[in-house]
Amino acid sequence: MNLKQGRIGYQEALSVVTIASVVSAVFTTDSEKLYAKGNSAWLSMLISAFIALIVFELVVYAMRVSKTQSLYAFLCYGLGKQLAAAVALLVSGMLLCCAVSLLARFTLMVGRFVFPQAGEKTILLYFMLAVLVLVYLGWEGVARTARLFLWLLVAALVGALALASYGYELHRLAPFLGDGFSSMLQNAASEVLLFLPAMVGMLIVTRGVHGMKTAGRTGYMAGLIGGIIAALCQFCVGMTYSYQDLAQMHSPMFRLTMGFKSAGYFPRLDTLLLFGWVMSAVLAACYYVYTASLMYANVFAQEDIRPNLAAFTALAGGLALLSHSGVAWLKAALDFIGRQGYALLAAPLVLCAALTIFRAKTADKNDKNKSEPSKEEEKEA
Repeated sequence: MNLKQGRIGYQEALSVVTIASVVSAVFTTDSEKLYAKGNSAWLSMLISAFIALIVFELVVYAMRVSKTQSLYAFLCYGLGKQLAAAVALLVSGMLLCCAVSLLARFTLMVGRFVFPQAGEKTILLYFMLAVLVLVYLGWEGVARTARLFLWLLVAALVGALALASYGYELHRLAPFLGDGFSSMLQNAASEVLLFLPAMVGMLIVTRGVHGMKTAGRTGYMAGLIGGIIAALCQFCVGMTYSYQDLAQMHSPMFRLTMGFKSAGYFPRLDTLLLFGWVMSAVLAACYYVYTASLMYANVFAQEDIRPNLAAFTALAGGLALLSHSGVAWLKAALDFIGRQGYALLAAPLVLCAALTIFRAKTADKNDKNKSEPSKEEEKEA
């Protein structure tokens, strides 16, 4: 068996999941939709992270009750093998879509702001090579590398927000609830997909983090930290630009760094920060590709994950490249996933959790009744 899982500790697991959730939440949002009717993204990010945490905790509780040790085993317990296979493939596809979104967004950022003369194909090729090398090292290699780069990502974000603080104006956050509370909740629901896949991925690699206890704690902390950091970034970006300007920006966080007063000691600090973020995005893409490949291997009982890693990396890169080519069906599919992907991912998991809890409680009750002597047996005794 060659699943390239290895064993890692709590710090490494927390690092890779935090990077995946933060990078996805900060850099892959659709600015045109997010800021179309106001600048309440900072609050909707907190709400979406809270919703993702509720779904995750429900699944973890159901897995604990059913005593299952992986997400696929949990799905089989609650839904049966055939339906579990379909849901597991759906989860694998959603994780792959997260990797595609990251690769497509950062390819466009680097091509637009750093190497305008280079085409997306050339830039994406370098990204794919980096992802393939790292993901081939396996879960342990990706997680330990993420631990090295976590503080670089945190320093890049904190440094960027601190250096841009001279331009903050609180009035730019108006209207504070956007187009109303219901509109903000709709944004929050669609943004659940920014946090939940990274957390769910931990339940696929439970064996690599020494069991469910570490996986559950890691996913919970990563979702909490990711939500706070994403909300802080959106709050600072919202104090820098009005929502009309933000709706027209491709990458607000990077545009924030382009306005630094960085002449002198820090020329082109925006480019240096971007490459720190690019490294984090590559690690996040590796995490999504590996977890998607492992879930696929679980469904088909594969003992060697290496062909899956190569195939999923090539598929993610190919779809990211097609997204820049204006392919209509792919654009429509990605838009649909961006709007309704949270329901596609959360609904089957919540359903399975409810069925699992019901089955486990019923089984415990039956076992308890069997172990207790009946009234007739008591009289005979």
